[in-house]
Amino acid sequence: MSSKNIYNNTIADYEISKLLTDKTIDELLTQNFYSVFETLISLGYTDTKNKTIDDFMQIQYNMFFDFIKEHCDNLDLLDYIFNCFLYLDAKTAYKASTSGDTLPYLHFYDNPIIKNIIDKDYDELPKNFLSTINNLDKNSKAQEIDIAFEKALSSDNLTLAKKISKELFRYTQKQIDFTNLLTLHRAIKSNFDIDNIKKQLIEGGTINLENFETTDFNLITKELEATEFDEAANYLLKDDLSNFKKTSEQVLYNTIKSSYSNFLKFGPLLKFIFAKTAELKLVNYLLVCLKNNIVFDNSTKDALSVFRNI
Repeated sequence: MSSKNIYNNTIADYEISKLLTDKTIDELLTQNFYSVFETLISLGYTDTKNKTIDDFMQIQYNMFFDFIKEHCDNLDLLDYIFNCFLYLDAKTAYKASTSGDTLPYLHFYDNPIIKNIIDKDYDELPKNFLSTINNLDKNSKAQEIDIAFEKALSSDNLTLAKKISKELFRYTQKQIDFTNLLTLHRAIKSNFDIDNIKKQLIEGGTINLENFETTDFNLITKELEATEFDEAANYLLKDDLSNFKKTSEQVLYNTIKSSYSNFLKFGPLLKFIFAKTAELKLVNYLLVCLKNNIVFDNSTKDALSVFRNI
């Protein structure tokens, strides 16, 4: 198994060298919407018949997912990575199917779980998805749906991460911490009471949930002084979401990076997966900006660059 891991990690390490640089991203921003497709293809992206954002990104994700399935022999890690996309698709499909809205872009159109949600065949769903949907109803607000699926994803991936590595488990815990911080900030801005805030919090993080049971964000910033969450919490206190995102990404990167050099397990592969995921998000955002004449927000690039600039 170790020789296979070394081979897979060597391939992944090579793929890392082909990732887009910030300089390339800046050059792409000087082009028009249609010429940027050709440039991306010349840089290794896969061509597609229809030059639409959804079609183009769909085939890039498909190629990315195929690479992961080919080179990841750890089934728990495979589930962990795909969960991040699958739960997002499930949430999106559930919202569309219950509201009657047009189904937007999904990563896994053909996945049986997604098909069952679209068709409302909930009894055919795995237990974790079924219990999530059973806790919702047709009157559930978008925010309640978001929270329900985020809680399910966090619970599922915490269980998987504990079996995979201590670094990934800690990374997942801190993801929950940052999600709870952002949730609390938004809840206080919306004048929610303590009971409502408690319903939105996710269990399993490193920060005691009792610290979040407040309607004064100053209190939690004081609780987190001199911790690795200190800077991010203070950015939220200032309503600086861009720097909150970048700082939280840096903490998460620092948590997982110690495992990146381990060729005997899956270090470089995980490094590539996180970096490529960030790159694909950035390319999608860039295309949306170019198509709709939206000013490109460099703070988005900065946040996504934490895992890309490796």
